[in-house]
Amino acid sequence: MSIILVCRRVLNSCSRSNILNIVNGSKLHSNGSFLYKNNTSLISKRSFFNLFRKPTRDKLYVLDNVPDHFEIIHRNRMERYILVTRLGTWITASIVFVFIILKYGSPKNHMEFIGSRTDVQRSSQNEFEIYLAMFTGLIVTLQLLITKMPLRIYYSSPLKKYTMIVPSHLPFDNKRLSFTIGQLQKLPMTGILPWRDARYRIKYENDKKSLILIEDHFRKPADLWIMLGVQRDPNHEQE
Repeated sequence: MSIILVCRRVLNSCSRSNILNIVNGSKLHSNGSFLYKNNTSLISKRSFFNLFRKPTRDKLYVLDNVPDHFEIIHRNRMERYILVTRLGTWITASIVFVFIILKYGSPKNHMEFIGSRTDVQRSSQNEFEIYLAMFTGLIVTLQLLITKMPLRIYYSSPLKKYTMIVPSHLPFDNKRLSFTIGQLQKLPMTGILPWRDARYRIKYENDKKSLILIEDHFRKPADLWIMLGVQRDPNHEQE
């Protein structure tokens, strides 16, 4: 009888330990998968926010494909806001374009829709089209305004040459403009915008490019005056 009781106790203890091991193993497995999921989500979040992180100087030279003998003299502090605005305008414009295609894509359906409307529906439709036109005009204005704000300006003192990185009409594409000292001209203070005193223009032989340059974004005020040709470059004073 005592032998039977001892065997029962041994079996009970073994079964309890196996159950605890299974439970602990499942907990470890679940915790491990939870940690893996958390790490994956953190990596994806980091990669997304790296898009809006301010790049270092070395990355900018590689990104803009600028030689080392160029110095960065202007860096737009609103670069991240410009990127968000570019993405927002393109996404919004795409949604508006798809909506217009779906609503007015078929001329037959459009004519039937016009003929079946009442006076109230026509007035509301006219208001909607007016708002849509105003909204489209706002998007176009923002896009044109963004393309006038240089992201970075590089200067090569030995070559007396500037390289300017300007946003293009595509979200992740930029244009390069090259000019020399004296080609940049300050425009008269006109308009109602807050930066009406920061309007400039690069004058080429057969073309011109309007810009908005904020003096605080330059490395030092003298860089702007040298670019305008008002002040001489200290490296060329002996010439």
